[in-house]
Amino acid sequence: MRRIAYITDVHLDEQFPIDNNVNPKQNLEIVLQDISKQGVNEIIFGGDIGEASSHIYFFDALKPFTFKLVLGNHDKFKNVKDHFIIDKSKNELYYKVEDENYLYLFLDTSTDEISNSQLLWLQSELKINKKILVFIHHPILPINTPVDNQYPLKNREELKSILLHQKNNITVFCGHYHMNDEFELENIKQITTQSLSFQLVKNADKIQIDNLNFGYRIIEIHEDKIETHLINFKN
Repeated sequence: MRRIAYITDVHLDEQFPIDNNVNPKQNLEIVLQDISKQGVNEIIFGGDIGEASSHIYFFDALKPFTFKLVLGNHDKFKNVKDHFIIDKSKNELYYKVEDENYLYLFLDTSTDEISNSQLLWLQSELKINKKILVFIHHPILPINTPVDNQYPLKNREELKSILLHQKNNITVFCGHYHMNDEFELENIKQITTQSLSFQLVKNADKIQIDNLNFGYRIIEIHEDKIETHLINFKN
C-alpha cells in the first residue's frame, strides 16, 4: 500500500489570509508535523504556494519528504522552476509517474486553462491499460458552489471530454475551491480537498470565507482500490 499526504492551497505571504486572521505558515508547519506523526513520507501539493517570496521557505520545509506538486493559478512556472523541475525543455509543469498498477498524471493549470500541448500529451498518455490518477489544481467536474461560477478552469469541457472517452477508471485530485467535495461522473471520480489556509463555504449564495478550519487528505493506494480520509485542524 502506498500512502500519500495531499495538501493544497497554502497561500504563503499573501495578504488575503492575513486579513482574514489566518496564519498559513503556522498551518503548514502543523500539517507537516502531523504528516510525519502519521508515518507518511510522501507529499503531493495541489497548487497555490503563495507569493514568490515564500518559495525558499516552502521548498525547504518539504525537503524531508518525497515531494511532487502541480501549479495553481497563484503560481508562476518561472518562479517555481528553480526549485522544482521535471523537464527543462518545457515551459509548463506537467509530467507523469508510473508503477505496476497505476499511472499518475500531473497537470499545469497555472494560466487558468490547460494548454493544447498538455491536452495532446494527455490523450497520448491515457492509451494505457492501468488505473489512472490525475492531479490538477482546478476541478474538472463542476461543483455546486459560488466559486465555481466565477473561477472555473476555462476549458474544462475539453479536458472532461477526453477523460470521459477513456475506458479506464480515473480518480482526479484537486483543490482551488478551498473545500472538501466528492463527485462521480461515469468513469471519473473527482475528490476536492480543503485548503491549508482558509475555506470557502460550499452551499452559499455568494462567496463566503470560513477561517476556522484547515487540513489535508491522506490517500491510500492499494493494488485494487483507492481510499482517502481527511485530517482536520482548527485555526
